[in-house]
Amino acid sequence: LVSVSPKVLMGLVGQLKGILGKGYTKESFLNLLVMLYEIFDVARRDGIVALESHVERPEESSILTKYPENVYWNYRAGRHAITLKNFSTAQNLLEKAWQIAEEKNTLDPVILDYYLESFYQTKEYNKLLSVASEYLDAPFAYIVYAQMAQTYLALNQNDRARDSYGKALSKAGTNISTIKSVTNNMISNLDSESVQEWANKQINSGNQLAGHLTLAALAGIENKYL
Repeated sequence: LVSVSPKVLMGLVGQLKGILGKGYTKESFLNLLVMLYEIFDVARRDGIVALESHVERPEESSILTKYPENVYWNYRAGRHAITLKNFSTAQNLLEKAWQIAEEKNTLDPVILDYYLESFYQTKEYNKLLSVASEYLDAPFAYIVYAQMAQTYLALNQNDRARDSYGKALSKAGTNISTIKSVTNNMISNLDSESVQEWANKQINSGNQLAGHLTLAALAGIENKYL
């Protein structure tokens, strides 16, 4: 960390605070920084490739096993395992990260999103739907419904997929970035006509704000601003 610029270091600390939330003590942050120092030191001495064994076999890592209850490394290692297509390892790491986050009441929906994605990639659709069903009323339910929607599409249940995407948009509320994220997912996996149809239904039923925000997100994605 000594060689890292203050700007980069502050950005890193800010990112960690966002991921770890408010349920962590000063000791937790210090332990995390020590862990990151050890990881960076390995990369500095032996190169980035040397970190792969720590990610692929975290239960054997001389570094990571010192911090088994750390949300950040479980999450980041899980994400990296997905990029390596090591989905079994990814599921274990992300499940652990999510369990710790729940215990500490510092839930980050991004962790759940990647956890569900690991099941989608391995076509464990029933498992994905089972885990997702536990969070249908959560503040981040838009992520859950979007994951369920693409799962239903994979199961050739298009009507249920459209319904789930509609619920994802409803759960997005008036957050334009969230609406845009769901809309983009819906276009990629379904079609833009379904987005427009949902938005028009909202407008016609009196929910004009949600409808117009969704149409604006759709126009932005398709570069159709007038």
